[in-house]
Amino acid sequence: MKKFLTTLATAAVLTASSSFVSAAAFTDIPLNHWANRAVTAMSDAGIVEGYSDGTFRGDKAVTCTEFAKMAGNLLVKVSPNSTAAAKKLVEDSSSDKNITRFEIALICSQVYTKVKDNMLIVSNIFRDVPDDHWAAKAVNLMGTLKVMEGYGDGTFRGDKNMTRYEAALVLNGLYKAVSN
Repeated sequence: MKKFLTTLATAAVLTASSSFVSAAAFTDIPLNHWANRAVTAMSDAGIVEGYSDGTFRGDKAVTCTEFAKMAGNLLVKVSPNSTAAAKKLVEDSSSDKNITRFEIALICSQVYTKVKDNMLIVSNIFRDVPDDHWAAKAVNLMGTLKVMEGYGDGTFRGDKNMTRYEAALVLNGLYKAVSN
């Protein structure tokens, strides 16, 4: 029964929720905002959603569950036969805690490797992510693909949380990387 309820809840997360609305124009994002193009592109593709009041709330920190749902939407969009993998991604990342850059890199690398059969050989490009770090391969893959960027001082700052704006930007980059 518990497995059934978990599967049912996961399916509900992957489908449209009544508290969110997908729209190209959100009332709280000015046309000249740095993330407008990425948010609009990801909204138009059905990957990110706004809230029922017409807002996107881009400055709000994104949670593990929210990001996993967005990444799952992207996976199904580019690989329609990946519904089971997308559901598992959401199940494995189900948490209301704010997601870190390390965790986002890991989820993005999982999506990338589900879509692309090849795993690029990458070297360490961020001075604060040692080769033996649990997320090093994912971080460096996303950096190499230009899906995620570091800071001007050569750091990744993986323990930092990301906003919904930043998440849309990362997902837009990932969408481009897996679509090529």
